[in-house]
Amino acid sequence: MAGKKSKNGMNMAIAETHRLSSRLIGMQITSGTLIGIALSAFQMSAGFLIVGTSLIGGNIFLAVLIVLIGIALALLVERLSIGGLAAIRGANERIKQLDDEFYGMLKREKRVAEEFEQKEFDRQKKETKGARKIAIVFAVVGILLSASLGDVWWHKLFEGLGGIGYALSFSCAVVISLTFIHSELYQKLMNGVLREILADMFLMKVAVSVESQQMQLDMTVDAFKAVRNNAQVRAPAQAKIEKTVAKQLTNFATQVEAVGDHVASYNTLNSPGITGSSQLALPAPRGKYPIHKAELLRLLNNNPQLSDRDVAAHFAISRSTANDWLKKARAGQ
Repeated sequence: MAGKKSKNGMNMAIAETHRLSSRLIGMQITSGTLIGIALSAFQMSAGFLIVGTSLIGGNIFLAVLIVLIGIALALLVERLSIGGLAAIRGANERIKQLDDEFYGMLKREKRVAEEFEQKEFDRQKKETKGARKIAIVFAVVGILLSASLGDVWWHKLFEGLGGIGYALSFSCAVVISLTFIHSELYQKLMNGVLREILADMFLMKVAVSVESQQMQLDMTVDAFKAVRNNAQVRAPAQAKIEKTVAKQLTNFATQVEAVGDHVASYNTLNSPGITGSSQLALPAPRGKYPIHKAELLRLLNNNPQLSDRDVAAHFAISRSTANDWLKKARAGQ
């Protein structure tokens, strides 16, 4: 039973694991910028401590001051890079908005732009592109400062690896800036991904539905096993089945008796003193009395002593019905 429960619980485990992994991806996307800023502050502070070791000379206050300066400088540098990237994103969205509004208006009105409209559109677009160029400059400067200042710590960490160490230190310093670039320039797309992650309940709903059906099926199987192993619970149903079987056997016995009576009647009508037995042996049609009236009169003419049993066997009817038919035939009805 425990193994079956564990097996059935896999559906919910799969759905919960999928939901957890999606939430973790969402956390990585949303916390990337915060982690990048914290890591930038650490690498700059650590680099300043390494460079200023001779200046510190065991002075704790001076060491703390250098760390605080490193953190403050990291925030300023990353403000340049993140602010520049955000401005680039805003400029791109503004240019797209201008294009959509201007050309959408012309498309709706099915005309070409007037000269003053085209000049105003070009002016706004030029201003936005100029602001974007300035934002690109600030972003590039911030990225270069972040990578160069942060590389001090990473270079010290990997200096024993030779050429590979330079590659590793540069990669670690640049990855922070790449994170900022991705999170800012593709913020709209990332927001759409996060929206899907938060609203994605499809797999969980499927798992709940399947789990419900599986539980119903398991309960039905367990109920059948319990009934099979419990004679007391099974007794009422078994008694009904026995009655049904007995009824079927009784009906079969009645049919056998009717066949025996028919054979006995056949032998009686073929004994001496009874004529027309060859016609009696012919199968009679089944139906109501008016349909069989002619056949019944023929039998009576051939055998005036015809009994209820003979008529019942010949026409495959009950003896009471056969008696009624004989009375009607003898009365000329």
